[in-house]
Amino acid sequence: MMKTKTLVILTILLQCILSELHLLCFAMDPPFKQNAAALDLEETPDDCTFAELKQIAQEIIYLFPPDQYLYIGIGRSPAPVIAWLQVKTQAKDTVQIPLSNFKLCKPIGFDNIGIPEFPSDDSRAKLFRHFDSYLRINSGFQKKWLVIDVAETGNTLRSAGFALREYAAEHDLDNSVEMLAISENDQEKQDYLNMGMHVAMAEYKPGAENCVTALENFLIFGPGKKYAPYGKLNWPDLLNTPNLPQQSATSTGYDSLLKLIQNWTASIALTVFWTITLAPKRDPSAE
Repeated sequence: MMKTKTLVILTILLQCILSELHLLCFAMDPPFKQNAAALDLEETPDDCTFAELKQIAQEIIYLFPPDQYLYIGIGRSPAPVIAWLQVKTQAKDTVQIPLSNFKLCKPIGFDNIGIPEFPSDDSRAKLFRHFDSYLRINSGFQKKWLVIDVAETGNTLRSAGFALREYAAEHDLDNSVEMLAISENDQEKQDYLNMGMHVAMAEYKPGAENCVTALENFLIFGPGKKYAPYGKLNWPDLLNTPNLPQQSATSTGYDSLLKLIQNWTASIALTVFWTITLAPKRDPSAE
């Protein structure tokens, strides 16, 4: 009889412990980055991913208030972050511009990129017409612009920041264009800061510095891109297309993500947190 009672008590305690652990998100020990490609790319974001997404979005909202900034996602990678900002700020001042493999900076040596420049006046004019399709109709057009991308070398984000500054100047906008690089933890933060970018990076629990978090895995290695509102549009394809592609309705995947964010209410204890390091003040005369 005593053994039966003890077994029942231990079973109840084990269930309680497992229930608590379900709400505690650790930095992922496995899988490491080299194994991440083997993950199921069709998975939906889990509670840990949403908790980190909420935390990074709160940092963005605090440092770049939505009443002052238009949030611009470049390409497909930052789509989940832009989606969260769109839902949780209750603002329409978010935009995602399809533009993948956008590189105006030539590689210099190992892992360095040069000053961005347009390959031709025609390419500049065509890109600006592409921007028109997404920016001129947005209510936040006159605000400051925060350009967001998941960065590896920073080439796409630096190219986009440069192009959007040129675009804003052509439209006589007296605003600022800032860049936010969402970076992996093993990259050099200073490299992005030197290019004038703010940097969002996860801080890990002790001993987990070589691991990926749930959000890193979702944005960089996992299925995050499939939730983008538009299909992939490569920069070379944009240049080689006679007519600009028409802006299509947002994808069902993106609409599903918006609903998931809207309905997510779990309370999660994170052991990682995202911080944003601000770039030094930019001197336009030095560019």
